[in-house]
Amino acid sequence: MGVERIKADHWSVAFKGHQPKAATLKIVGDIDFPDNHPFLEDFKFVKATAGDRAVAKFTIPSPSMLHLICCVREEHYEPIAQYKNEEALFEAIAKAYRKAIKAFYDAGCRYLQLDDTSWGEFCDETKRKEYAARGLDLNHIAKKYVEVINYALEGKPDDLAVTMHICRGNFRSTWFSSGGYEPVAETLFGHCNIDGFFLEYDSDRAGGFSPLRFIKNQKVVLGLVTSKFPELEKEEDLLARIEEASLYVPKDQLALSPQCGFASTEEGNNLTEEEQFAKLALIKRVAEKLGGPMKNDESRNDESRNVNNISTEAATSPDGSKKSHDKSAGREAFRYAFPLTVPICAGFLFLGISYGLFAVGQGLPWYLPIIMSATIFAGSMEFVTVALLTAPFDPLGAFYSGLYG
Repeated sequence: MGVERIKADHWSVAFKGHQPKAATLKIVGDIDFPDNHPFLEDFKFVKATAGDRAVAKFTIPSPSMLHLICCVREEHYEPIAQYKNEEALFEAIAKAYRKAIKAFYDAGCRYLQLDDTSWGEFCDETKRKEYAARGLDLNHIAKKYVEVINYALEGKPDDLAVTMHICRGNFRSTWFSSGGYEPVAETLFGHCNIDGFFLEYDSDRAGGFSPLRFIKNQKVVLGLVTSKFPELEKEEDLLARIEEASLYVPKDQLALSPQCGFASTEEGNNLTEEEQFAKLALIKRVAEKLGGPMKNDESRNDESRNVNNISTEAATSPDGSKKSHDKSAGREAFRYAFPLTVPICAGFLFLGISYGLFAVGQGLPWYLPIIMSATIFAGSMEFVTVALLTAPFDPLGAFYSGLYG
C-alpha cells in the first residue's frame, strides 16, 4: 500500500546484456502492509503444496529495495509531502515490514527470506562513484538500511528464521553489479540482526572471503555453484573454497547453495531443467562429503532446520578451542599481500642492482655489497658506505678533526 508499479523507459538498473521489461516503482501514498496483501495468499499456496515434506520457505523483497528503487536509482526522485523528511520514510518502511513479518508468521510462515540487491550494488566501485557524484552517501544509506531491517525484526518469534539473499543481478544469465563485500561488510555482517546470509560467491565478481570476518553468529550460505551457466563446478574446487571460507566463519555456521535462483524472472536463466537438477545433485554430493545435510528431526530448532548447515564437525584442539588453521591462513594472507608488495619489491630490485654495480665499479669485491645489503639495511645510505670504504683512511686526522674541527 502506498506504492505503485509504473511504466518506465527502462528497468531501474541496467544489466550486462539482456534487459528486463521496462517498469519501476513510485511512492504515491502512506506506506503500509494491508491484511489482504496478495503475497499472503501466495505463501498459503506454497505451504499447502509443501505439506509435511519440508518447511515452506517464502521470499519477499528486502525493506531496503523500496528506498533503493524509488530514491537511490531514480535520478529525479521527488518525495511526496509526508516523506519530505527521509527519516519519516525509513520509519514507515520499517513499520510496514514489521507488520508484514507478523502477518506471514500468523499465516504459518516459519522461514522468510529477504531478497536484496542493494548490497551487491553498494559493493560496485563504479556505481559508488556514480552515486557519490549525485551527492548520495552510500555509507550513510547502508547504515539506515540496517536500522530499518533491525527495527522490522524486533520482537520476531524465536521459531521464525529470517534470512537475506544478496545478489548482483540474475536475469537471463546476466548481472548488473561487480565487487567484493568489503565496502559493506562491517555495517551489514557486523550489525544486521538477520539469522543468515545467502551470499553470491560463484565468480570473481564477488571477491574473496575475508569480509566474512565480521560475521557474528549468523548462518552463511555460500553461493558457490552458479545458477547462470550449465557447466558443473568441480567437487574438489567447492570443497577447497569451503575450507577457505572456514578461515573466517566456523564450519558449523556454513552451508552451500546455488548462487541465486535458476529463474529470478519468468524468462529464466540459460539452463535446461536437467542441468538445474544436476547442479542441485552436485550440492548434495558435496554436502554429504562434508558430513551430510542436517537431519530434519524435531530435536533441532526451526532456525537450524531451515537454514541447513554443511554439518561438518568444527575443527577443535584437545581442549575444545577452535584450531588456528595457521597454514591455510598463511596462504590466504600471502595471496592477499603479494600483489600489494610487487611494486615495492621491484623498486628494491633495481636499487640493489644499481648498488651492486656501483660498489664493484668502485673497486669492492663482488660479494661485499651482497653481505652489506643482507646485514646493514640502510637503503640509500649504503651508497655513502661505499664511498667511506673506498676513501683514504686517516684515523689520526679523523680524531684530530673530531677534537678541534
